[in-house]
Amino acid sequence: MKLRSLHLTNVRKFTGKRASITGIGSGITVLSEANEFGKSTFFDAMHALFFEKYGSNAKPVKSLQPYAGGAVEVAAGIETDQGGFLIEKRFLARKMARIVRLSDRATIAQDDEAERWIGKLLGAAGGGLAGLLWVRQELVGLEPEGSKEKTQLTETRRDLLSSIAGEIDTMTGGRRMDRVMRRLAEDLAGIATKTGRKSGAWKAAAEEVEALAADLARLTAQVDTLEDALAHRKMDDALLLRLDHPDAKVRRDEAVLAAQAAMEAVRAHAGLVNATRQERDITALHAKGTKSDLDAFLAAIDALTAAQLAAQSTQDMAELAEADAATLAERLKATKAAAEAARATLVLARAALDTARHQVGARKARAEVAYLAARVVKAEAAQTDHDMAAARVKASVATPDWLAEAEVATNDVARLAAAVQAQSTSIHITYSGDVRIALNGAPVAGGSPYRLTVMRGWICRESGK
Repeated sequence: MKLRSLHLTNVRKFTGKRASITGIGSGITVLSEANEFGKSTFFDAMHALFFEKYGSNAKPVKSLQPYAGGAVEVAAGIETDQGGFLIEKRFLARKMARIVRLSDRATIAQDDEAERWIGKLLGAAGGGLAGLLWVRQELVGLEPEGSKEKTQLTETRRDLLSSIAGEIDTMTGGRRMDRVMRRLAEDLAGIATKTGRKSGAWKAAAEEVEALAADLARLTAQVDTLEDALAHRKMDDALLLRLDHPDAKVRRDEAVLAAQAAMEAVRAHAGLVNATRQERDITALHAKGTKSDLDAFLAAIDALTAAQLAAQSTQDMAELAEADAATLAERLKATKAAAEAARATLVLARAALDTARHQVGARKARAEVAYLAARVVKAEAAQTDHDMAAARVKASVATPDWLAEAEVATNDVARLAAAVQAQSTSIHITYSGDVRIALNGAPVAGGSPYRLTVMRGWICRESGK
């Protein structure tokens, strides 16, 4: 196993931040920074990643949590004979462990299975090579507290450090060190100036590093894009798999049939709407024609009303004239009878007068004649009144033809009134609130049918009809 990268999130001084060490090669990697820069934090986090369970609340795990609290996340990129992997753990909150294969970003183990995968990777023993080489500020950190094993392991680490210190002293003392320094100066002169600036192979390597870093950033962006595309492809494949499922096909077919039925219903409704519109247009035309007929009917009513008033006046005058004529006729008849009687009496009186002339009492006969003459004058006056009444009857406009036209107009009025009655509309009013409909200034009660008749632009109500 080779360590290639280490990533910390919300660990100690990196509160709410992500800190990473990347680009770890196959040779010796030196991590050199000032004190309190976070070097020990990385080593302690890496120790927890490999040797602490993800569900642990032990002191080494809690020591990684910052003062602000929250979950602690540690991840490491490694390389093995089977390929590259990413080991991830989250401690203290929303705990989890996961192993991701970097070649296809697939999760190959989670939680307890991930812990077993890590244990198999490191080996069964807590000591061994891993324990020997895991040196953290003179302690391995794997041994139990207060045990003989810890004492033995501590002595082993101390012996190891002593051997390493001896090798360092041998290397840094005497002529060997002079030769090393001289060789370093010669090598450095080929790649740097006297002022320490890069030149030669070092400068070319630095430029190549910068170019490679730019390529790495570009390729990293491409990788991220491809990873997103792969994730979308996985989701699309899953969706396609669900869509290809027989049950999904049955549901789609049912949905298609339901949609087709809905479409047919919509089309039928559209046809009904079109038919309703046509019927509405026809009704509007009928209403327009009915309004014209109504206007003509109202005009006829006005003419008929005037004719009825004139006919009534003429009829009244005719009745008065006929009554006067009858009275005058009776008076004329009586006058004629009286005149005939008077003439007969006059003849007799004249005969008597002739006789009376020869008789005593001629004066009395003359008085009688005077009386009869006065009656004749009255009879002639009655004849004059009769003639004047006859003239008034003759001058009247109430002729038989005019009365016949008035009767025809009356029949037309009755026919048009029946047509208006047939085209009127009955409504039934029901109230649900306090508002009431007013008709001629009076509220209309609910619950009874009302017939609406269009009359000169006003809607009139005929209750019960």
